[in-house]
Amino acid sequence: MAGTAAYDALTPENQAILQAFTNLVRGWSGEQARVNNHGAAIDVDYVARVIDILNSFSSDDFIPNTSGLSGAASLSRADLVSIAAHIEGIQTLYNTVNHRVLWDKAAGTINLIG
Repeated sequence: MAGTAAYDALTPENQAILQAFTNLVRGWSGEQARVNNHGAAIDVDYVARVIDILNSFSSDDFIPNTSGLSGAASLSRADLVSIAAHIEGIQTLYNTVNHRVLWDKAAGTINLIG
């Protein structure tokens, strides 16, 4: 295969190390793309419906935890706005076409969906 001379020159141990790491990166690429798909949906919901509701809250108001997640706590308006901003930032900075093209190359299109 063209372009594999450097890889072919590695010891079997170093090939195994590189392949294990590459496989982790491939798995992460698909997982990150799928998480970003969820983040994009959350961001749309936040902008379309949630911001107006949160704007009626004062800084002393809390949203109780009804998630069923062990150890999760109530969130303040500021907490939720901050987390939403994290999601929006990830979407803006790390869910670009160029990122997704690389992840597609690493993991395959079908593994970016879901």
